[in-house]
Amino acid sequence: LPAVVFGALTTLLVGVGGRNLFDWRTGLLAALIHAFDPLNVFWAHHCFHPSQDGFFAILTIWLFYLAIRQPGKLAQKYFYAACFCFCLSYLSWEGSGYLLPVFAVTLLLMHPGRWSWLRERPLWPPLILIGSIILIQLSLRSTVVPLFLFLGFGMAPLSPSLYFLNPESWPLYYVDTVLLTQPHLPLTILCAAGALFVWRNSALRYCFLVFLGLLLCFSLLLPVYSIRYFYFYQTLLILTACAVFFIVWDRIRELTSEWRTARLLAWGSGIAALLLLLATATQTGLKVFRLSQQTAQGRARIDPNERFDVA
Repeated sequence: LPAVVFGALTTLLVGVGGRNLFDWRTGLLAALIHAFDPLNVFWAHHCFHPSQDGFFAILTIWLFYLAIRQPGKLAQKYFYAACFCFCLSYLSWEGSGYLLPVFAVTLLLMHPGRWSWLRERPLWPPLILIGSIILIQLSLRSTVVPLFLFLGFGMAPLSPSLYFLNPESWPLYYVDTVLLTQPHLPLTILCAAGALFVWRNSALRYCFLVFLGLLLCFSLLLPVYSIRYFYFYQTLLILTACAVFFIVWDRIRELTSEWRTARLLAWGSGIAALLLLLATATQTGLKVFRLSQQTAQGRARIDPNERFDVA
């Protein structure tokens, strides 16, 4: 039941956050894709941390953007709320701690050369509290928790390291196993195209930078790969892709506004592209993976419902 509740709340949060960051069209489309995406459906059916962590993580990401939206000025109420939600996200799963360095780098790239926020006193008490919670949690995990809970694979191998220098590393793991699979391929293409527009829209730039930062951290710095590690920031992929889609559509409509035939073609093409995006990015849409080549291990792009295991 908790996984179902958090999964449903995350879908609602994606819609509301998309409307707040961009517009109602982006929020609605992102919520629809999130609701039918096989990865989200899978974790909403399983009593495990990804659904809960995903909810608090996307709430933290949204609140942090509201806190730093104005250059050189920190919105205290949103910053305190973001810190509180981060603590809940971190206590749900320690891997969400990578949000901290990603937030720091994103803030520097969002407002380069503006350091006045470092002099604001309200900034430091929440950060000290977060650091204390992280230290206490890690200490308790190492000294108090019974050893039998550590049989098998735990969080110990997930400590940061330059694992990409290891010959056994697979830096493109999440690209090959998630981003290039059927439900996420059209979203990946739109997100990559968004690199051309990120500097014109602060919300789009923020989502793109946080998503890219987390993807690089989990791809290059961790010695263990798992699809569930991608889940808690997958919503950023959906939001960025949907925002790029409507930005491109609006731009095409502006360019064709003076010619009726071209305007009708733009509307028709946009609606067709929207339906195609929904059809390929949702569980109930096209089964493109069935067209892939059959191999000894199965199809190269197998059914998403069969690939999101908990291992």
